[in-house]
This record gives sequence, C-alpha cells and structure tokens, in this order.
Amino acid sequence: MMPLLSRPLAWALATLFCGLVYVAGFAWSPSSYGVVLREIGVLDAGPDVGQPRPIRSDEWSVVTPLTQAAVRNGFKRTNHSSLYEEDLRINYGIPLLDWGLLFKPTLWGFFVLDPASAYSLHWFAVMAMFLIGHSLLFARIGMAPAVAGFLSVALYFTGFAQFWWNEKGPVLAFFPWVVLVLLSRRLPKHWQLLLFYWLSASWLITNLYPPVQVSLAFVGALLVLGWQPVWRQPRNLVAAAVTAGLSAATVAVYLKDYLLATAATVYPGSRSAVGGAVPWKEALSYLFPFSTFDGRYESVIGNNICEVGTGATALTLLIGCFLNYRGVKSTWRRATPTQQLQGWLLGGGVILMVAWMLVPLPSWVGYPLLWNHAPGERMEYAFGVLVAIALALAAQTVGLTWSRRRLLLFVSLVLVGWVTLKLPATKGLYALNDLLVLVAVLPALWAWRRGHLEGTAALVGASALGGLIALWGFNPLQSARPIFAEHDTPMLRELAQQQRANGGVLAQGGLFGAVQNGLGFRSVAHVTAVPALAFWRKQYPEMPEQEFLEVFNRYSHIVLAEGDRPRVLFPDRIAIPAVKFLPDHVMLPTNPPRSERGLLGVPVLLFEGMEARGAMILPRAGRLLSVAPAVGNGQGTSNGRLVARLCHGSECLETSRDLRESVDNTYFELSLPSSLTLSVGDRLDFSMKLEGASTPVALWAYPAPSDSLALAMLVEGRPAERWLPRLDLRFEREAIQ
Repeated sequence: MMPLLSRPLAWALATLFCGLVYVAGFAWSPSSYGVVLREIGVLDAGPDVGQPRPIRSDEWSVVTPLTQAAVRNGFKRTNHSSLYEEDLRINYGIPLLDWGLLFKPTLWGFFVLDPASAYSLHWFAVMAMFLIGHSLLFARIGMAPAVAGFLSVALYFTGFAQFWWNEKGPVLAFFPWVVLVLLSRRLPKHWQLLLFYWLSASWLITNLYPPVQVSLAFVGALLVLGWQPVWRQPRNLVAAAVTAGLSAATVAVYLKDYLLATAATVYPGSRSAVGGAVPWKEALSYLFPFSTFDGRYESVIGNNICEVGTGATALTLLIGCFLNYRGVKSTWRRATPTQQLQGWLLGGGVILMVAWMLVPLPSWVGYPLLWNHAPGERMEYAFGVLVAIALALAAQTVGLTWSRRRLLLFVSLVLVGWVTLKLPATKGLYALNDLLVLVAVLPALWAWRRGHLEGTAALVGASALGGLIALWGFNPLQSARPIFAEHDTPMLRELAQQQRANGGVLAQGGLFGAVQNGLGFRSVAHVTAVPALAFWRKQYPEMPEQEFLEVFNRYSHIVLAEGDRPRVLFPDRIAIPAVKFLPDHVMLPTNPPRSERGLLGVPVLLFEGMEARGAMILPRAGRLLSVAPAVGNGQGTSNGRLVARLCHGSECLETSRDLRESVDNTYFELSLPSSLTLSVGDRLDFSMKLEGASTPVALWAYPAPSDSLALAMLVEGRPAERWLPRLDLRFEREAIQ
C-alpha cells in the first residue's frame, strides 16, 4: 500500500480535481438553506444529496442570509438593505470589502467569482483545510502517514464536527494550520511568527467563537511545547506570546464595535463558565460515540442534536481493548526525556479537561487558561482531539495485541453500551446506529490480521469508517446556485406587494431569522447580532429604561406577533407587536394567551364542507378594506377557494380567494368588494368556508377563554372547541382613529 501523504503532488492534484467537481461542477455547499427554498416555493432546488436540517438555523437563517445581504450591498460594512442598517462586522465571517478581508482567505472568492461559486469555494476550502491540515499536523507529531490521514477523517466525522459544521466549520478547519506553522522545522523563526500571526488572526476573524477556540488553543499549546523544543526557550516563548497578543489585538480592533456592544448585553453578554457542565451521558459518548443520537439524527438524551454532539470517536474503546498493556512500562522506561515530556503533557491535558468538564469547579479555577469562557460542553470537541492524539500515539508507540478474547471484549462492551444507553431511549432500526462501529471494525481487523494494514492504522481507519457510515448523511450537498439566484414565486410576490403597500417596510413574520432581509426585503423580522438600541428607543420612547434594556439589549431574532408590548420569548428571541409597523392594521387577538410559547398558536383544520364562524368586538374605528386569517397551506398543498363573509348588523359582504395564492404560515389577505364603516366596540360577525378543495387548510388560532367571543368550528352543525382566530384587519389609513 502506498503510504498516505508520500506523494504531495498527487494529493494536490486530487484535491484540485475534487474542488473542480465540488465548486465548478455542482457549486455544492453543506448549507441547509433548502429549508428556506422550500418555504418560499422554489421547487426542485433542494439538496442533490441528503436533506436540509431545520435545527441548523444558525446557518440557514443567519449566516447565509447575512452573506446574501452583503452581496446585495456590494460588500459594504453597513447593511443598507436592512431596516436597522446594522454593522456586518460581527462574529460571523461575512465577505466585506474592508481591511479585515486580509484575514478571511476562504472568502476571497466572492471578489473574483460569482456569489454561488464563491460560497461553494468557501465551504470546499474549509473542508480541505480541515482534512489536509489535521493530516499534516498528526504526521508532524510522529504518526505514520496512514494513521494521520485516517485520524483526520475520524475527527471530521464526529458528532460535534458534523452537527456544527455548516456554521462553525472554519473554527475547526483553521486550528491545525495555526499549530502546524509553529511546528515547522524548515521555516525561519521570523516567518513562523509572521504566518502564526496571520493564521491565528484569520482563525478568529473568519468565525469568532471563543468557547471552542480557547479549548483548541490549549490543545495546540500542548503540542507546540511537546514537539517543538525551540518554543520552550524563554525568549522564543515570549516572542510567540507577543505574536499571539498582536493577533488578538488585531481581532479586537477589527471587531471593536461588535465586542464593546455585545459585552454589555443581557445575552450573550460577558458569560462566565463554571466546571462540571457536561452530563454523564455525553461523557460516556467517548466510549460509545453514537450513543447520544439515533439513526435519524435525533437526540436521545434531551437537548437538541447539536447540543449532544461531541468530539468522540470509537478509538477510546478500540485502543482500550487492543493496547499492549504489558509493553507500557518498558516503553516508558526506554523513552527519551522529550518523549516522556510529551506523555506528561498529553496525559496532564486530558486530566485537566476531564476535571473542567465533569467536576463542579468555580469559574475562577478556569481563569488562568481562559476556561471561564469555555463551557464544558463546548470543550468536548477539543477534548476529543486530545484524546484521539494521545490514543493513536500510545497505540503506535506501545503496540497493539490481537486476540479473539480481546475482540470478544470489544464486541461485548459495544453491545452493553447499546443495550444500556440506546435501547431505553429509542427502538427499531433507528437504534442500530451504535452498532455501525462493528460493521467498520470487522473488516479493519481482518486487514490487520492479513497484514494489509498496520494495527494502529487499522483501528484508526475503523474509527474513521464507523464515523463516516454513521454521520455522512447529516449535512446535505446543496447547490449554492438557487441560494443566490433571484426567484419569482407567489410568496415572494406577496411579500413584495406587502412591502410596497406598507411604505417600503415589510412587517410580515412568515420567514425566520434574517431570511427576509437576505431575500432583499426591508423587513422588521430580522436578526441583529448587535442590539439596535437607538432604533428601538425611537419606537418605544415611553418604555422604562430597565424594561427596555431587558427586552432589546441582546442578540435578537426579531419576530412579529400579536400583543401590545414587546416581550422576550427566548434568550435570543424577542416578539414585537406587528401593529407597531402596520398603522392601517388591527391584529387580533390583541393580547394572545401568554402561556402560548409558539407564535402561530394551534392549527384548526378546515375541510371541504366545513364552516368556521364567530364574532369579534372591534377595538378601532374606520373603513375596513380586507380581512386576512393566518393560514397554513401544508407547504403549498392546500387548494380550492377560501370564502369569507363579514356582517355588521344587516350589512354583509362576501369575498373569496384561491388558496394556491396563499403562503404557508402567514396571513392570507381577502379584499372586500367594498368597505365596511365601523366604530369602536362594534360587533363584526364572520364566517369562513372552503369550496372546491381536495385538501384542507389550517386556520391558526389560540384556545379561547370561555367568556370570549371566539371562532367555533362546526362539523355538520355540531360545535367543537372554541378558538381565538389570528386575524389581520386592514383599514383605510386616513380613516383610522
């Protein structure tokens, strides 16, 4: 077998070929923006492989839309297409035409290629940097080429890497290069320091996420001190520390406004971590790497799938079962002082990280290593890297022992872990993902026994193959071309019409996060990484300062909702009364039930032949022009006509509209043939029915108190439950009082 990495030119050509296929051929990316494409009605534009993951909303609802906005704004720092005109110099690496571009090398393609190709190139570069960089790093610290290559793949196919990849991929991909440059034997020291400065600054500016970067920096420092003696000399150590300080200062200068603004926020604020944050079931994943999720990529231990992803590989159990323990003592005695130092550094690092992750230590304990900014759960990937390095080097140095008894022990432990951790949480075929490691291990052991692979390479290769089989399907292969294309769909036309009718501001909350702004709309619904305090103070000048800051001084997904006051829904989400930006509208109910956490309420299905009817007491006077119920059309599957009848006393008006023109989970406007003149406190009776339909439509509503006038579903004349419908009433602007 030809040793991995023994022919650099061949690997360079192979990487170039893969890049041409990935970027020029298909413009692929790992984006889950297919969630948005489906919502806006762009058909047949989803992933070529896999499926979009709604849970990855940090990417498809924030990073990708803000990248779209940067492209629309000509890569200017200020997002002029946004209602908030926010600064795009934030923690996420957005392609901007400023001096920080020097430190965003994976984004350089945006200035020479079309946006789709540049976006694809960014993600291919990140993937290639990860796989090649880790392979070179591991080879540099003494691993055989095959072991180094397989271990790189094994770490790529860990839960943490895959579940966070399409947003935090750059954080993981730059790391090995930052370390590798300091381990170089050929570069002069001044070139090492210069490249270290540029790479470390690029690592932070391309995607600033200190909880992961702090823990990875600790691992990198151990490797540099253990494998490059020159940096253990006080003079050189000071030079490296000063260079790291200059890199951090560069990042601080570039992101100064962002850092100053967010440090004083309620969320994320200057958060301080304590030890012991890792649940024991997540800790056990370092023995059983797929035990926290099932074959559908659903968490089986609570939290969401991203939160339970760790840096675990199958190596812990594999090498634990096959290591030649009899050779440990003699190998240690024969080791040179440098090798023993390396062992102490790796072992000590593992112990310290285990203590921080599992022991409830106060924040000040982590301060010397900046771990007070690294919660234990965000340290799990770096810990996995350190454990994998230590195990691979131990196996390669001490040696491995094959026996049927050891194989039986390994299989038995895998089955015990599966029975105790997975089967109580999930059943059926989806519970079998834990056993995939056996599928990978058996052929690897056969290759080892037949002499086709050295023992360590076989076990590391088995770990890589098991992770690939288990996790390859999480991130899709989504073409970036429809992400950056201009689309013309009923939903987008409807949103454009609403924005024009509302004076150039879109006050529609049908799409999550920054999606509407990414599509080119000046939308109230948005994501502001830096609080838009000046903007909101103009909107709510009477709001008490403490309440105002509690609501608005945070990283915010801004959503529109019923109600009369802004409120916090989640730490990163605030609800704004839609009527604040719709002066000619009345949103009902004016005060929805506060216990309802969702914004949509509950769906009440209306089938052909069914009628929904009720009454409302109007809180405003004026000439009513239209009524818009909030509907769910089953992602565009509803058909037929929705017919509405409104009666004020003896005066009744009827209107209808084809549901194929509706947008899923938004208001569906039904214009009246003439206006109704109404006064405050008037009763308005209404009914809605479906005609000519083969599929139902959902009317979004809230459960109604028993003493309120409410929508009553009637089936063959029999009332079911009572509901408060979500309605948007549009009045003639001049007539509103």
